[in-house]
Amino acid sequence: MNIQPGKLKNSRKPRAARQGSIGEKLFTVFRFAFIIAAVAGLLNSYIYLNQKITETERAIRSTERELTRTEREIAQLRIHRERLCSRPHINAMIARFHLNLVEPAVGQVSHLALLMPDRTATPLQPAVALRTTAGNGGTRRN
Repeated sequence: MNIQPGKLKNSRKPRAARQGSIGEKLFTVFRFAFIIAAVAGLLNSYIYLNQKITETERAIRSTERELTRTEREIAQLRIHRERLCSRPHINAMIARFHLNLVEPAVGQVSHLALLMPDRTATPLQPAVALRTTAGNGGTRRN
């Protein structure tokens, strides 16, 4: 016995309508393939960028080690230079190579003097002058 009034509709659709057309199936396959390709592309770019980050970090650590080594070498060279420039080392080298220090000969020394003219003089130009000394009667550069 049928309690429902009216005509009963068939709830089942025909088989061709349920499965969809070929165009819909292709669209679904392409959409699924596009989503898979997008996920694969994102995953690939993530792996590539992580690899580049790791290589860059490795290069940074290598450069920092090289910089530290160079800074230590510079510090050691400064200490060595200070040791070589010290007075005890210089005295030891003078004694080692028999470099007795002697005063220079008179002809080896020359003096250069810049004289300022009086304020009453016209132009202000530095001049090199030879002075005569009254004691020895000769000329001496001063």
